[in-house]
Amino acid sequence: MYVLNCENMNKLEYSAVENGDSFLRLMQNAGRAVFEFIIGNLKKATKKVVVLCGKGNNGGDGFVIAELLSDACVDVNVVLTSGEPGTEIADFYFKRVLKKSIPVLKYCNENKDRVFSLIDDATLVVDSIFGIGFKGEPREDMACLFKRVNSSKAKVISVDLPSGLSCDGLLVKGEFIKADYTVTFSALKPVNVLYPTSDYCGQVLVRSVGIEENLYRAVGYEMKVIDKEVLANVLKPRKLSANKGSFGILLSICGKYGMAGAAILAAKAALRSGVGLVEAAVVKSIYQVMASNVLEPVYTVLEETKNKSISKENKELIKERLKQASACLIGCGLGTDDDVLEILKCVVENSEVPVIIDADAINVLAKNLEILKKAKAPIILTPHPGEMARLLKTTVSEVQSDRMNTAKEFSMKHNVYLVLKGANTIVAEPCGEVYVNVNGNPGMAKGGSGDVLSGITASLAAQNSDITSSVLSAVYIHGAIGDRCVAKYSQISMTPSDMIEELNQFFSDYEKGSL
Repeated sequence: MYVLNCENMNKLEYSAVENGDSFLRLMQNAGRAVFEFIIGNLKKATKKVVVLCGKGNNGGDGFVIAELLSDACVDVNVVLTSGEPGTEIADFYFKRVLKKSIPVLKYCNENKDRVFSLIDDATLVVDSIFGIGFKGEPREDMACLFKRVNSSKAKVISVDLPSGLSCDGLLVKGEFIKADYTVTFSALKPVNVLYPTSDYCGQVLVRSVGIEENLYRAVGYEMKVIDKEVLANVLKPRKLSANKGSFGILLSICGKYGMAGAAILAAKAALRSGVGLVEAAVVKSIYQVMASNVLEPVYTVLEETKNKSISKENKELIKERLKQASACLIGCGLGTDDDVLEILKCVVENSEVPVIIDADAINVLAKNLEILKKAKAPIILTPHPGEMARLLKTTVSEVQSDRMNTAKEFSMKHNVYLVLKGANTIVAEPCGEVYVNVNGNPGMAKGGSGDVLSGITASLAAQNSDITSSVLSAVYIHGAIGDRCVAKYSQISMTPSDMIEELNQFFSDYEKGSL
């Protein structure tokens, strides 16, 4: 599935019309899609419905919805939020509403109290005010209307996107509708998947309006959505003659005194994700606790500093171990001492296999990004927003205000694969392709969850030469097991360890074809 911005969507719709479709039919199909969702999923909320219609084509969708609800014997009122329709096709469906004698009320000073009373009494409000072309801030009277909707007890369903938000999902200015559901058409929009605007879309549903698939690629897109289809590129049937060497060797350089848990979680996740062998390179002070918790790895015991963190004296040993590896993970619970920076330089400059850099290794990398220029092999960075802000020497709010372009620009500039974690994780490739992951949940926002993702990513990278598919699959799997944990333990109680245990059933379901 693609994510299309405002420009892409306009091109797509005009392309559909040029190929024999009509705007009238597209509008009819859009309105019917919302109507069918309401009748199929929100029937109990249809006691009193208010449809708020703007003067553009988004309002036209609302007129179609109102007519269909009326035909289904639903008590429905239409409110014209900015006067009568301003486009020919919206006016076509407005006249049909009038012919059906559906009550229509104009939102203006004289009628404000009546409109607010309708909203207060409504069981469902359909937000069909502003469409994908809206920019800037709503005028003051519209902001008052939005506040009234948001304070009502009614369920709110937005058509294409919540009114007041920008389609391209950048800054949030002024007031806007906060939807329980958003039915968007043809493709997801940036507003539906990028933080912070995605928080206000509620449950997002994509519905077709009948545009042919072959037209999508021609118009371009902002991002692709990661889906389970990518798994086929990395999770392939295993040959009967296979041995542990067939599935890669992961060199994991993680952990320091007091942070053994991070190294343990990463190693367990890697093993559960199918890597043939994990070589855990750990400092002396955590060897015993880690080896007693994770039995399967081969252990390389490292010298440590007075702070019980990894010592730069291990560089020659690590160079040797890299020669045997098919991927290297560095950073989980490693610490941020100066020696860590020296070890990171050693790994980046000498590794001929993919290097996954996470957590503390990202924090020390932020001190000297020039290290990346000496990389011989693919580099995968997995920062959370705080770590991304350190890499860019900016603020978390700046990173979060434009997650897609932040990830894309950094990835291209530094020739790395970048996984910007958080709600709807963004994955950016050095070539400029960007992907968004839409599974996962807030229950995953716990210490250790990132270590699990790093372990899965490193495991798949060790097993496969297709780095893009390995990274995308890891992000998808991480979100999927998080969602499985919610069903069992709740968002409050689930833990990263629970997520690792869910890998068993996830891969079993995949092999059985029952995902």
